[in-house]
Amino acid sequence: MSILCFGSKVSGDDLAWRVGDVLGFKNSNNVHELKNGDVVVDVVWGLSDVRFVKLNELKSHKAVSVHDFDLGTYLRLMKGILKVKVIGIPKNYELINAVEKVKELLE
Repeated sequence: MSILCFGSKVSGDDLAWRVGDVLGFKNSNNVHELKNGDVVVDVVWGLSDVRFVKLNELKSHKAVSVHDFDLGTYLRLMKGILKVKVIGIPKNYELINAVEKVKELLE
């Protein structure tokens, strides 16, 4: 099992990466690195607390081309083929609190 943190510095969506840096996890933007049994850590809009989320809770924007596919879209497309768990972090969560909550969920 690997733990991969997804995000983007361009969109200011790097909280999961910062959590990964503190906890020593791999930061990624490459969905092809995911394997069965992996855990994904990512910012999920609309959450009030750090928790495991189901794939159907992951919202994505309308894709006009394959370049618009985000992590949620990819995971939903691979449902049934790729089995991963997703830890969602609320968008404006405090880093130290996010680190503690992610550690608790992984124990």
